[in-house]
Amino acid sequence: MTTKNSRKLLALTLAALALSQTPALAGSDNFAETLQLGSSNAAAIVQNGSGNTVGYRPVAAALGLLQNGDRNSANITQTGNDNTVSQYREYSNVTVSELQKGNDNTADITQTGNGNAVGEFIYAYNPGLQQQGNFNAATVLQEGNDNQVTGLIQVGNANTGSVTQVGSLNGAYLSQNGESNTGVINQTGDRNSADSTVAYGSVGSLTTITQAGDLNRASQALTGTLNIASISQNGDSNYAYQWMPSPNRGEGNLVSINQDGNFNRATQSPVAGNFNTLSTDQTGNLNNSVISAAGNGNIANVEQNGSSNNADISILGDSNLLVAIAQAGSGNDGDIAINGSSNIATITQTTDGNKGTITTAGNFNSAIIGQGGGIGNIASISQAGNLNVASISQIGTGNTSSIQQ
Repeated sequence: MTTKNSRKLLALTLAALALSQTPALAGSDNFAETLQLGSSNAAAIVQNGSGNTVGYRPVAAALGLLQNGDRNSANITQTGNDNTVSQYREYSNVTVSELQKGNDNTADITQTGNGNAVGEFIYAYNPGLQQQGNFNAATVLQEGNDNQVTGLIQVGNANTGSVTQVGSLNGAYLSQNGESNTGVINQTGDRNSADSTVAYGSVGSLTTITQAGDLNRASQALTGTLNIASISQNGDSNYAYQWMPSPNRGEGNLVSINQDGNFNRATQSPVAGNFNTLSTDQTGNLNNSVISAAGNGNIANVEQNGSSNNADISILGDSNLLVAIAQAGSGNDGDIAINGSSNIATITQTTDGNKGTITTAGNFNSAIIGQGGGIGNIASISQAGNLNVASISQIGTGNTSSIQQ
């Protein structure tokens, strides 16, 4: 069916050998669909212009791009404005536009221009790219302004997913479920937003979010075992948040946040998990960091370099070996609260207007506060339990120290 403003491509391939579909659409308001069943298939869709779509029709029979088999490859390239890679089914039964089922498949989506989208929110959540199987790879690249990736979903083991956005007002979502998966989100521009999720039952996954620009936001959710999450932000007014949602909590997870800029805020709150390692590094002004951990053998570390920083660490569990807050700047505030056994807490602040407070309840605890080279510092240590050791060292004028055990 062909009209004045639209063209339609429907390619149906049933093969076990290598086949190729390469439609090139020039103009506006075009849409393309491809279905391949078998192995070693290749599909390529190129659209030039504005308002083009891969997988858009207001009917339930719309296919988008579907590959079912092993060692298949799909490549979508859109150049222009307001282009979409999305599946649309009105009111209900919304599915993905690009779906690969099988192993060793690869998918690449490249959009250049403004207002482009991979996945849409129309009547229901609509991921733009989904892979089901093992050893699959997916890559999404967007260059321009007002672009968004609402869904890159991988279900299986040893999969890799990558989203790269260059421009302003971008948004990205990445979800992985399985073992030994790797997810990466890279954003360069202003007011970017990113979300990455590791599903319950996942083992040994690695997720990374990197943002460079202003007013960025990053959020990661970890559920599973031996997963690693990392967030790096460079710019102003950044926000990073990593968490393990209830009730599917994880064990042995490693999370890390690094921020470079002004008005940054970092929060890490894995709860009811064992062997967690938390680390937050902030460089800039007016930074804020909160770390909360519940479980055994947790290690938490906050290091801030700048002005008006404050850090809050709260750990409930046993055998926490290291809890540390190190701040360099003016107007810093540190607070550590531990409830457990064999814990070690230390606060080190160097500059003016620092305040440190350590509260420990349990056995075999040790608390150390060191503040030097400043005026108006306040340190307080309160421990309730057996065999606790406390040490306060302040160098400056107008300092106040208090120890209660």
